[in-house]
Amino acid sequence: MNKKNKSTLALGNFDGLHLGHRKIIKKAFEVSQNGNVYVCSFEPHPLRVLTDNPPKILTPTEEKVRIIEQEFGAKYYAMKFDKKMAVLTGEEFIQKLLSQFDIDNVVVGANYYFGNKASYSTKDLKRLGREHSFNVYVVKELKIGGKVVSSTRIRQNLDSGNVSVAAKLLGREFCVSGTCSQGKGVGKSIGYATANLETEPFNQYPKQGVYATRTILDGKSYPSMTNVGYNPTVTKEHRRMIETNIFDFEEVLYGREICVQFVKRIRDEEKFSSLEELKNQLALDEKHARDILI
Repeated sequence: MNKKNKSTLALGNFDGLHLGHRKIIKKAFEVSQNGNVYVCSFEPHPLRVLTDNPPKILTPTEEKVRIIEQEFGAKYYAMKFDKKMAVLTGEEFIQKLLSQFDIDNVVVGANYYFGNKASYSTKDLKRLGREHSFNVYVVKELKIGGKVVSSTRIRQNLDSGNVSVAAKLLGREFCVSGTCSQGKGVGKSIGYATANLETEPFNQYPKQGVYATRTILDGKSYPSMTNVGYNPTVTKEHRRMIETNIFDFEEVLYGREICVQFVKRIRDEEKFSSLEELKNQLALDEKHARDILI
């Protein structure tokens, strides 16, 4: 870490990098004298260490780094969170940051708490800023529809399938990225080949069902439809998958990286009595998705 350059730190969990988080990062660039801005967060999420039932992750680390660096032009600094970090006092936590950065400014949200048992508030942070000669800026919470924009609110909308509302809070469509795995080929046999993504137990996904989506491959966007669920018509395995049919697309995608952006929910996942019945429904889903996307 180069301490010769004064640094502006945006502190928080930043899961989702939603519009409220963007407001904090924007403020960090506004107050920075040299554009040397670091978005500092914990890995893993503190509640993964402190509780048995942590919230699902909206933005996996790789995606978080990409957004922060490519879209915001900031740098990402991950602080390892473990039992030792959890018991640090607020003063010790700030000292830890000062050992890594020559801090000029710190920017946080209004509900920022830190230190052992989150017992230190923004008032304490301002006091520590005065003691260690750095500025502290507290950004007011952002509200949309009369309610605070938060990661919890986004998770609730995804759990309900309200991906369009989640997109308004995120400032972009919710996406799932990953490497395509090989499926059973059933979709291809009925004219609807799919690109398949495995799901991770700690990550957040939209409610089971069929969605109009856009699939990003090699930087290009393709209209598509996606099933989130267990594909009960063709398998008895209780393994949730993200299965995407890209319209008018014939390339083999096994082993390739894609990002599936969720635009609008079409219907619940269903179990059909035959592949022919499934095929007929997929034709209706495709028409519905095309009307939404194109």
